[in-house]
Amino acid sequence: MDKPIALDLFSGKGGWTDGLMAAGFTVYGFDIKEYEGYKGIFVKRNILEMTPEEIRSYNPAFICCSSPCEEFSIHGMKMFHPNPKHPDMGIRLFNHAKMLCESAGCLYVMENVRKAQDFVGYAVNHCGPFYLWGNGVPAIIPPDCYKAKKGITLGNGAAVKGMSQEEKRLYRKQFTNLQVSGTSEKRKTYTAQWASIPIGLSTYVGQFAMQSLAVTVK
Repeated sequence: MDKPIALDLFSGKGGWTDGLMAAGFTVYGFDIKEYEGYKGIFVKRNILEMTPEEIRSYNPAFICCSSPCEEFSIHGMKMFHPNPKHPDMGIRLFNHAKMLCESAGCLYVMENVRKAQDFVGYAVNHCGPFYLWGNGVPAIIPPDCYKAKKGITLGNGAAVKGMSQEEKRLYRKQFTNLQVSGTSEKRKTYTAQWASIPIGLSTYVGQFAMQSLAVTVK
């Protein structure tokens, strides 16, 4: 019997893909760049150029995606960025991915950061710093999954109290991920690390989706 198909939009290093494969899915990953070691079936695509027809052509049983969170995250760091720009691209990517997921007519889960809620609406549930939207989000997430972290240092907010803007700027330079912009390979590595989904969470979500599919089939 063929395995059900799952799609991983913004697949990155494959955090979602690894868990979905462990749960029994065949996974197609879509991104503008393929990361070394990606284990799914990679398709190089700009998500903004994808259409509902293309998504449906894969006949997916489940879709997951973690659209870029960087623009949203900056709004959660007001101690470093008191006047962040409006997250236009973050909103556009999230909403386009949501439209693709809903058009497929299957279970889906979208992940982003807490601050994204201010711009795209409240999440259904969350696991620590991983906030989840969609019709395939588990109502209960095991305690072990809450040990997951984003995997990067955000600096110490208390440490910057009383600092001048120049002192804050110098402090912030210690943390590549706290810069507003940049194209260095080091920064790209931080960004990919920030977006990575821990295997415990992705496997659990995948197992929940598989169980939901089994109930639907019956």
